Amino acid sequence: MREHPQVYLFYGNQNLLIDEQVLEVTNKILPSDTHDLGFQRFSIEEILKGSENEGQFSELIQSLESLPFLEESRVLRLDNIERIKAPKSQSDKSKETRLFHAIINFLNSPLEKTFLVLCSQVTRENDFSKPLLNACKKSGRVRKFVAYDDDQPIEWTRQRARSKGLQIPENVAIELIQLVGKNLNDLDHELEKLRLLYGADSVVETNQIRKFVKGHKHYSIYALSESISKKELLQSLEFLETHLKENPRDGVKLFGVLTSQVRRLLLVKYFLSEQLSETEIFSKMRIHPFLGRQLLCHTKGFTLTELENIQEHLAEIDLSIKFQQQHVRPLFQNLLEKICLGYFQFSPVRV
Repeated sequence: MREHPQVYLFYGNQNLLIDEQVLEVTNKILPSDTHDLGFQRFSIEEILKGSENEGQFSELIQSLESLPFLEESRVLRLDNIERIKAPKSQSDKSKETRLFHAIINFLNSPLEKTFLVLCSQVTRENDFSKPLLNACKKSGRVRKFVAYDDDQPIEWTRQRARSKGLQIPENVAIELIQLVGKNLNDLDHELEKLRLLYGADSVVETNQIRKFVKGHKHYSIYALSESISKKELLQSLEFLETHLKENPRDGVKLFGVLTSQVRRLLLVKYFLSEQLSETEIFSKMRIHPFLGRQLLCHTKGFTLTELENIQEHLAEIDLSIKFQQQHVRPLFQNLLEKICLGYFQFSPVRV
């Protein structure tokens, strides 16, 4: 029985975890003094782009079909493996088809001392070629690293902080996630900056976080959502302008965040009207009490009818946001004015 599988497939939207898993596998296979020579990384997307990458294409084919030099072990990392699809006809002689056959042949009969690590950012097995996926499952190890929209990597953030010598209370970890987003690469980067700023064995307080990460790309989204919940028109328009100036094609994402926030506020209002306790509300919504109390605070500025009108209005402008990019800014400006000035409190919804 081999000490290590020769084939690995790591996929999902958590790039940091995938990179760390590849590094862990590589360190187990290659001695530290041969790591640079024994590790090769290829991007399938780049290789398939055009003739300018013929050298990489030839190098990859050779690595898949020939034994390592001097019989030293080697690790081949192939990114964007979802781009490799089974040929539609036997007569297909394309570069993609040749790569497909070379990879499948390796999966079915791996070369000695060669380890193949396939990586992808897709989140579903259906996005892979079925023959390739089945061959990976049969001859190697398949692992998924996926975070979904409702994931809150609170404990991961705290453990990561501890590994850097930082102590972060639970509420501080939650606030960091709100300000930075759920991408583990971004969270790790901000934690590393905190370590450099405050040093090891430091306790990070909540009043330190917001000032420190204010320049992060996700901060304006969080700040916009919060200012809308407080009906602060001037601040809302400023955060909107800041975000769209830096991310002009981010209108759909921004609209999704706002729609989700309104939906959660409305849900809280419904539960409150049913006389549910805080604990019951948090349990039904499956959210952390810290986040739940924030929502409860934000709902105080809205009536139930108002939130229902806002949600209906959002549904009416949904297509315009998605398919009329040139109108995103005025649509958002109009929406923010109506929310913050109380237009939806009594008026029927009109676009």
